[in-house]
Formats: sequence, structure tokens, C-alpha cells
Amino acid sequence: MGNVANTGNWMVQYTDNFSLVNLGETARTFRIYKKGAISGALFTMVRNEKGEILDARMKANPYYFDSLENVFNGVNKNLLVKKGSYYWFKVADGRPYCDVVDERALVYEITVAPMSLERVSVDYLILGNSNGGISHWVEVDKAE
Repeated sequence: MGNVANTGNWMVQYTDNFSLVNLGETARTFRIYKKGAISGALFTMVRNEKGEILDARMKANPYYFDSLENVFNGVNKNLLVKKGSYYWFKVADGRPYCDVVDERALVYEITVAPMSLERVSVDYLILGNSNGGISHWVEVDKAE
């Protein structure tokens, strides 16, 4: 029999609660974003005030290598390109993968009616063996 793989022996979970207020005369759209560690994975789950799940997904970012000596066995090193101090996988046109991904990952979008309030919470679960933490923020459409 084989041994159980170490797929991550720790996880970090936390929740952000949002009260999204629109005191204007037109509907406004709020967007919740996250930017994670370069090499990591993150689960997000959005709930309404009643605790009902509105959205759930996994966000993952591509791996990079800090040196050619640290490349996994079996990886074709010709598929890597150096940018800054890291080695990234190339996309079809030869650019590093980090140049073609939008690191701002949209977590959830909600439209709030005029003179209204919407409450949502976002549960984040940083998976074991992920690097670092995350940044997250909210953007709202400008009033017209």
C-alpha cells in the first residue's frame, strides 16, 4: 500500500462581511476582488444575509520557479522563460504566463438598488502549501 500524500496539512480560513450601501438615485454595481500569492490556491464562498451560498469557486495562480535547479522532475525547461528573477511557463506566443493573466480575480459582483443596502459575506480558505496571503478590495461603479 502507498502512503498518504502531503497535500497540505494546514489551511487558513477567514470571513469578510460587507454592508454595501447605495444612497444614490440609480443602481450601483459593487465588485469584490482578490489578488493572491503568485503560486497559491484559494477557495472563496459568497453568502447572503441568510447564509445561503450565492457563489463558490477556487482561484489558482500558475507556479513559477526561482531557479532552473528547482524545476520539478519531468518538466521541459525549454517551456520556461525568465522574467525578473523568476522562471515562468511560456504561452503560445512565447510571453511569460504572468504577462497574460489578470491577477485581479473577480470574486463576486452585486448590484444594489437606489436607497438600498445589501449584505454579503465572503469566506476565504487559503489551502495548505500555498504561498503567502491575499489582498482583497471592493470597487464600485462611479455615480453618473
